Amino acid sequence: MLYHFATTACDIALVVVTGDRGLCGSFNNSIIQKAESRIAELKELGLNYTVISVGKKGNSYFLRRPYIPVDKFLEGGSLPTAKEAQAIADDVFSLFVSEEVDKVELLYTKFVSLVKSDPVIHTLLPLSPKGEICDVNGVCVDAAEDEFFRLTYLLLRFV
Repeated sequence: MLYHFATTACDIALVVVTGDRGLCGSFNNSIIQKAESRIAELKELGLNYTVISVGKKGNSYFLRRPYIPVDKFLEGGSLPTAKEAQAIADDVFSLFVSEEVDKVELLYTKFVSLVKSDPVIHTLLPLSPKGEICDVNGVCVDAAEDEFFRLTYLLLRFV
């Protein structure tokens, strides 16, 4: 079932997406710092977590930190394919469906402009029963109005 009605999640999977190259530093550094701060929050709350690292920069970062539990290290080519994205989605979905994790959060860098990009955390699973997408701070928007949801929906229609 894709909907969970529990009030708290005990085990959380953090899918951290980084690039394969440096890209002027802040692109990868900002998402890694966001992941570190989210991990600190989860530790403070006493919640279990695991990291699924996607991308060479994140992989090398988390490999050097054995105190952070990493479930998988995934790397694609320079241009990821739909097949690779589907494999990652299947892995994440199976963790959730098998109840190994209660919640899945996606951490990625959102392009704003050529000189600015923002680290973002989106809750992927569980889905909201009202069709809303909520971030980790509890701010919810209608899925049909969310840019990330629309782009994902359009991408999946044409794949």
